[in-house]
Amino acid sequence: MGPEPVSVTGTLIWYVAICRRQAWLMGHNIEPYRDHELLALGRLLAESAYPRERKELALPGMKVDVLRRRPADADEDEALVIGEVKRSPRAQHAQRLQLGYYLLRLREAGLHVRGELRYPEQRRVEPVELTPELEAAVRQAIQEVQELLALPQPPPPVRIPACTHCAYYDFCWVAEDPPPSRAVQRRARKQADHGGPTVTKPVYVFSSGRLARHQNTIVLETEEGKRFLPVEQVSELYIFGEVDLNKRFLEFVAREGILLHFFNRYGYYTGTFYPREYLASGALILRQVGHYLDAERRLVLARAFVQGSLRNIRTVLLYYRRRGIDVQGAVEIVDQSLAGLDRAGSPAALMALEGQAREAYYATWPSIIEAEFPFGPRTRRPPRDETNALISFGNSLLYTAVLAQIYQTHLDPRIGYLHETNFRRHTLNLDVAEVFKPVLVDRLIFRLVNRGQLQRRHFVTGAEGVFLDDEGRKLVVEAWEQTLQETYRHPALNRSVSYRTTLRLELYKLEKHLLGEQPYAPYALRS
Repeated sequence: MGPEPVSVTGTLIWYVAICRRQAWLMGHNIEPYRDHELLALGRLLAESAYPRERKELALPGMKVDVLRRRPADADEDEALVIGEVKRSPRAQHAQRLQLGYYLLRLREAGLHVRGELRYPEQRRVEPVELTPELEAAVRQAIQEVQELLALPQPPPPVRIPACTHCAYYDFCWVAEDPPPSRAVQRRARKQADHGGPTVTKPVYVFSSGRLARHQNTIVLETEEGKRFLPVEQVSELYIFGEVDLNKRFLEFVAREGILLHFFNRYGYYTGTFYPREYLASGALILRQVGHYLDAERRLVLARAFVQGSLRNIRTVLLYYRRRGIDVQGAVEIVDQSLAGLDRAGSPAALMALEGQAREAYYATWPSIIEAEFPFGPRTRRPPRDETNALISFGNSLLYTAVLAQIYQTHLDPRIGYLHETNFRRHTLNLDVAEVFKPVLVDRLIFRLVNRGQLQRRHFVTGAEGVFLDDEGRKLVVEAWEQTLQETYRHPALNRSVSYRTTLRLELYKLEKHLLGEQPYAPYALRS
């Protein structure tokens, strides 16, 4: 056997014996959601098991967990033992293939070693030797991986027992029709999803002070004292106050994959510190760029984003029509815009149709909003009245929430389809946000104002326009977080998911579209 391509790895040998689709995705650097609970447990096990023997051997295509020498009286040619640490022997056939691949590669390098599969939770050690039978199976797996990676798109998902604990589950099944297995349903009932299996969550900083690092903790120093934030519990920092920070702090949060969203003194979004992507997939980014450069394929996605936006606007309007509010004129204009989407020949034409529908939609707001909130024509920078200020602030929160979820996927946020891509700003989050503005932002505004939680006293008027004061921003942010944590029953996954997770699932659907698996269908608010 000659030298194998670097694309063949021991990990892929293991995956191909369990799930060909998983092997294809991993082989194209489309890695699973990193915060999945079982992946976190696996990382913890790999870091903590056998600390005294812990050594690593890294060669192209392989990284051995444990390396040690046998006793002094052992044969010199077999003095080395390599090991793979696993949580359980449930997939031992695949584990033996992976370890056999390492033994074969080392033998080709002139090293004769033995292998061990180690199960620290069961306190078991299984010896593995490169027998002729195992070598033949390894060579067959290598050929299968090479043929698999040459396929233009991943194999379709197939439900197997491993699906119940796979970190790819949401990615594979988010847009599929077949119901999940009973085992998945039982697991779903035991664990409701409140934004992901981990306890990470956004932190909002309204006070002025200094952000610093203390060991593995984020420290916010203000006049009131110090606030300690364990880094493993923070997903993003929303910074509204005047804070100082240094390069060491930025290096720390970048290493941990924490985004920093900055807002100016008026609450306007100014930008995001976006750490280096850790899930970037060259294969998927090429697909993303290809869909942008191809005018027809770009238009398909741009049309889908506008369609999702208009349909959700229509659902919101119908909700209020059932409550006796006259919105029929706006519904008719939205229907006309929906009917004209297929005739629109460019993203600009699509945005014009959406703008026409939104103008009619916004015209109904004075009837929907029961309190006396001024609302003139839509104005952005600066907003000229309280309602416009709320829309701008809510949209900014949505843009950053989508951006944070893009960071958890394999997509490049700079490549959008409805909004023009110029690589100087993020545009994909703007595209996806169009679908969710009526769902998350607009309904939140109606709820806060109509319940009297947000009043005109929470706004300040100045030369820069109308904007929320500190109390108003905190009130909106608190309600926004509660909205993102709300759960509903997902029709395809058949389990409870939060709206924050829904944003990531929407991006998974977009990835499946780019891979040629399934046309993108935007999220639809239930009527």
